[in-house]
Amino acid sequence: MSDPSCYRLAPGVQIVRREQSVLLVATGASASVRVSPGAMVLLPLLSAGCSVTDLERMLQSRHPHAPGISVKLQGFLEPLLRVGLLTIGEAEAGTRRRGAGWPLLRADPAAHWLAQRLLRVPPFLCWGALLTLVLLAFAGVAQLALARHLLHAPAMVAHFNLAGALAFALLVVPVHEAGHALACRMAGAPVGSAGIVLHGYLVPGPYVETSQAYLVSGRWARFWIPAAGPLVNLLGAGGAAWIALLAGASHPDVAAAAIYTVMLCLMWVVFDTNPLGPTDGSHMLEALLDDELARRNALGLRGMRAPERRAALLYRGAAFLHVVCSSALMYVWLG
Repeated sequence: MSDPSCYRLAPGVQIVRREQSVLLVATGASASVRVSPGAMVLLPLLSAGCSVTDLERMLQSRHPHAPGISVKLQGFLEPLLRVGLLTIGEAEAGTRRRGAGWPLLRADPAAHWLAQRLLRVPPFLCWGALLTLVLLAFAGVAQLALARHLLHAPAMVAHFNLAGALAFALLVVPVHEAGHALACRMAGAPVGSAGIVLHGYLVPGPYVETSQAYLVSGRWARFWIPAAGPLVNLLGAGGAAWIALLAGASHPDVAAAAIYTVMLCLMWVVFDTNPLGPTDGSHMLEALLDDELARRNALGLRGMRAPERRAALLYRGAAFLHVVCSSALMYVWLG
């Protein structure tokens, strides 16, 4: 029978060093825990496997006059166990999963193949093409808005368009996930499986596993991995807007479906960049702040060290700005 007091880092757990902090990250899940400077001395012991007594002795030798070492040690170990970063004896603790999902295929070969070819293109051409597409997308949506063709919420409910909804679900959403995979591969991190996931254990949708993104050291490279999704939605809105404009009165059914797709794409851009939940928006902010735990610290109430506090304050400011802007858009849309 294994010793229940023997603690060991779970298989696949990586120690990730950032400018301001050190994280323990599970490679196969979204779990991550910040390691305090005082607890960093325990990592070699936990990598090899040791008892609670050994951990306490290590801390006692480093801090002979510190009170409550046992309590503080338990406070460090319990979160690691809860999210599956530690095992007790030979049994592995459970890890958090992204809802109930079914992997269907390996996304890495296709993402790697496409990324290799895009990386051969001169960067100024890639950025120039992307900027051109973004400007065209804004121009198309702006023309629809000026022509008063964008739908308000009551009109979207009263005049549900199946073709527009299917275009969004079957074209835009899969390309959204493919954008994450391509950005991850272009940043140098491998991509996992692709398949179907139940969001909230209820709504089905495609997914691509990019949990290895933490291996990317540059914050801007990490930023583009989550940002690729909302960018695809924006470009999808622009493409559908131009289809609606070109179809015009001569093809009203096509124009109506395209306008419905535009609205769904724009709605998803707003919702997916919301930093209050674990969305692409929160991952984008955390990448820019170089702090994978910025959202948890910003929305929590516990005390923080100076580097954590600065990132949390910046996160709160960005979240407040997003709430104000999205609330204004929602007010107009509901009207």
